[in-house]
Amino acid sequence: MFPYHALILIEMLQNTSTIVSLC
Repeated sequence: MFPYHALILIEMLQNTSTIVSLC
């Protein structure tokens, strides 16, 4: 089973890349 904290880290990375692309 995939670690839950890893899923949170992935979400944070995706959000960061989205914000950077919007700027």
